[in-house]
Amino acid sequence: MNFSILLKICEIQLTNYNLNYSLLIFPMINDSWQQLQQITTISQADIPLFFSILFMYTIYRFIMTKLILPFLAKQLEIKQPYKFINRAFDMTHYISSSLLGLTAILQRPYGHCFFYSMNCRDYYWQTPDGFQVTVLEKIYYLLFLTYYIVDFFFLGSTTQPNMFRMHHILTANEIIVCIILKAPVTGLTIMVLHDVSDWPLYTGKVLLYCGLKYIKDFVFLLFPLGWAYFRLFNFPIVVYNVIQVGIDTEIHPYLYKFEEVFLVILYVMHCIWAYQIGTNIYEIIIGKPIHDNRSDDSE
Repeated sequence: MNFSILLKICEIQLTNYNLNYSLLIFPMINDSWQQLQQITTISQADIPLFFSILFMYTIYRFIMTKLILPFLAKQLEIKQPYKFINRAFDMTHYISSSLLGLTAILQRPYGHCFFYSMNCRDYYWQTPDGFQVTVLEKIYYLLFLTYYIVDFFFLGSTTQPNMFRMHHILTANEIIVCIILKAPVTGLTIMVLHDVSDWPLYTGKVLLYCGLKYIKDFVFLLFPLGWAYFRLFNFPIVVYNVIQVGIDTEIHPYLYKFEEVFLVILYVMHCIWAYQIGTNIYEIIIGKPIHDNRSDDSE
């Protein structure tokens, strides 16, 4: 009887503890979320912060590609560890960046523009009071730009290094120019649009190296569908809206023309890659093996 009473007392105490813990943790989470949704800006004052992030990200990439992923490749007995390491890092980046970008942008009135930009022209207008974004969008923006700068020096693992270098230079400059032009929605839309269309490719490649054929086939099917929609269909709508806004812009009008040129060249590159993707799909249909055309062919 005494034992039963003691057990009941413990249950009551545990229930009270869980209740008090919940009452404490949930407000903290809510307060943190509210802080991430506060409006801030990106300006010249953030240059030291950006270089700090750049330095830390470089260390993070070194640890991932030289220590963690090689160890994982060894444990999984991957037959192509060099390709696995590089593509696994890309997969980790694009999945996490997509989730971060979607979490940041879907809370905003223009959150749908990366998916369907037909009625988004008014959102692409510049903001005279500065490059205004939420704190979460700012984090995403700086991390996205950091990846493209750091990744520029790792493009030797691809079979098209010059093509990728040109793409990275154009994309990074486009993102920076958007800050100068005070055009946050343009930059954020292009960033999310890139991320969500790339993660299936790198995920499929990692699954291929791991020997998970059936899951890989499903993920590889998502890639050309997503690429065709986001890069070939929605991206030119974004470009059209940006050009329409540029007709009446009064904020750095000449620099705005460079932004338009960057976007047009990016779209041409998307079309070139779309042709290569179509060629690969045709080869798969006729029975040729899938190959990683973005990785070094030699180990």
